Amino acid sequence: MTNIAKQFNEWDIETIEKRLIEIQAAADGDCHFSHFNGIEILALTQRAVKLAVLKEKENTFVKVNDIVQITNTEHDWYSCLVVVDQLKNFGCRGYIDVPQQGRAYIRLEHTDYKIVGKSQNLGADYATG
Repeated sequence: MTNIAKQFNEWDIETIEKRLIEIQAAADGDCHFSHFNGIEILALTQRAVKLAVLKEKENTFVKVNDIVQITNTEHDWYSCLVVVDQLKNFGCRGYIDVPQQGRAYIRLEHTDYKIVGKSQNLGADYATG
């Protein structure tokens, strides 16, 4: 890894975008685009791609307390939002809090849902009042 790439290794995507805009603005007013600017753009782009890949991987794997929506149109609970409480080799187990009745649990296969968010962990006492 070059020294330039090391410099940007900890930057988040917003910082990278800001710096690329600064480089573009400087280049617009100057016809002498330096070799350093080209290397910097390459390093920033590589970092941005790495961040995008990491974010995609993070959103692919379900975790406890994630909220998933059932997207399988053939599923009885199609379109319901479910809070994940256990990870399973086939997918996950989750629940829906039903007012005045407690929790309804369901097992979901990987192909049955999409991750839509993260729940607040309110604890087991929340469902029972």
